[in-house]
Amino acid sequence: MKKHYSISKDSQRNHREVHTMGCKYQPDIYHREYLGFFSSSDEAAAEATQKHGQACMCKYCCSGQVEDLQL
Repeated sequence: MKKHYSISKDSQRNHREVHTMGCKYQPDIYHREYLGFFSSSDEAAAEATQKHGQACMCKYCCSGQVEDLQL
């Protein structure tokens, strides 16, 4: 299980991008929201979607998947 974070503010595409701890593209500590420990990035993205309406996974740290999720 890994720690997952999302950008704390909507990006230009109006979604929250999900990153795993240690990703070189994750936002700095002031611009990220801790989502929790998840066994997959899919679960973390689902949590971010539930909280904020839209989310996508970082293509570098989330199993190479880029997915937009909406409620």
